Amino acid sequence: MRINKTDRQNGVLALVVLAGVYASMGLFARYLSIGFLVFQQVYLRVFAAFFLGLICFNKNLDFSKLKKISQKEWLLLIFRSAAIYLFGVTLFTKAINIAKFSSVSFIGSIPITPVLAVLILKEKLTWKKIILILTAFLGVTLIAVKDYSQIFIWGKGEVISLISTFFSAPAMLPENYIPIY
Repeated sequence: MRINKTDRQNGVLALVVLAGVYASMGLFARYLSIGFLVFQQVYLRVFAAFFLGLICFNKNLDFSKLKKISQKEWLLLIFRSAAIYLFGVTLFTKAINIAKFSSVSFIGSIPITPVLAVLILKEKLTWKKIILILTAFLGVTLIAVKDYSQIFIWGKGEVISLISTFFSAPAMLPENYIPIY
């Protein structure tokens, strides 16, 4: 007998699965570092995710919709893909291999997206938003940091992790945002 789940239950399940996948990314990177270079690891993981997506979502995929995408939307997809995979995931993989897993996880959890929204998109900064950003930062700090005297002692891996977090953040920016240089 199949039980119908509510959207809330599906959302919670999706968040749990997402957290598990995110936590295992570092394990995959360290395991694959034994025999593969950083870029090889990234494209192997991307292709594995692509094939798993084809298998899991084959009934929902409609590739004919790709013909309807405008040039502006293609530029947005290319920008976000390059930012996330070429720089974000590659630098994350490099960082996880040379720094402590907990440090990289802490830095990756820093709420960079709202800060970038204020800086890049000129999002209006209100007291409510400041409190939410600070609360997110304090929550990450309370969960991830064990020795507060060592929090700002960073090595090469931690700096690379912070840079990768900035490149991963554009995935969260609004769909109509295209950077103009």
